[in-house]
Amino acid sequence: MVNKALLKSKMALNNDNNKTLSVKLQLSPSNFSSKLNSKNKFTDREKNFIRIEYNLTDSEFVEIFFL
Repeated sequence: MVNKALLKSKMALNNDNNKTLSVKLQLSPSNFSSKLNSKNKFTDREKNFIRIEYNLTDSEFVEIFFL
């Protein structure tokens, strides 16, 4: 399950929104939305891209994607 609130806050801090991050991840906006809403899972590649893009700490990464 994705911690949507924390991920959205990191997106906002980096001037991203659903559309801009979906483009960076090479996902359709609807596919990104379903992953953000935990209907589908982010791939490891997508999670790692987000981790690097937003310079997430280990604890932030775990809190967003694994708690």
